[in-house]
Amino acid sequence: FNEQAGYEYLWNRVQQHYQQHKDDLVRRRGITDPVLHVRSQIREVLGRFVQAFSNYDMLGVARNRTNRQTENFFAMYGVDFIIDADLDVWFIEAQSSPAIGEYKRYRRETWRRLFVPIINMVEEIQLKQIEDPHANILPLEHAEGWQVVYAGGRPFVYEGYTRDPSSKTLCTKDITTENKEYKDKQKKEEYKNAQVHAGLLEFI
Repeated sequence: FNEQAGYEYLWNRVQQHYQQHKDDLVRRRGITDPVLHVRSQIREVLGRFVQAFSNYDMLGVARNRTNRQTENFFAMYGVDFIIDADLDVWFIEAQSSPAIGEYKRYRRETWRRLFVPIINMVEEIQLKQIEDPHANILPLEHAEGWQVVYAGGRPFVYEGYTRDPSSKTLCTKDITTENKEYKDKQKKEEYKNAQVHAGLLEFI
């Protein structure tokens, strides 16, 4: 995952894969819009993830074990997925601390695109609730790319989409040598960077 990898890079790769295998994906899977197909799966997975925590606050504490008010409680999670050759999305894990401290160019841009709308949405929700506590806060005017995946006890559902795990096959490729070559290359780069940093420190 390099510093150019971001949303645009991901969607470009999805489009590229789709164009290379379009006939097969249309025939077997009926996919006509690969980006929408992948995004809709991610939305459904995230909606079900939130639904699974509907009886917990965002710190993972069951509501029946605490008197803490969970209304308007919010948190940020990072979620890992795998997209397979059929453009099926598979949930791996969710993390409550999604590498916010890593200062890399692509992460800096990602955090900017994530955090600014979050602040705007929180402010909008608070103002709406002050004006009328019983009013529906949706739709949000300052979502800026964010989409609702769970509301009113109902997660987003990707209508017409089914996935058959039995149709999948395990990868039998021996990647031991490939991984060793990658790790050796990575170690050389780290050593080279360490030398550069040491040189800079000496110069300073």
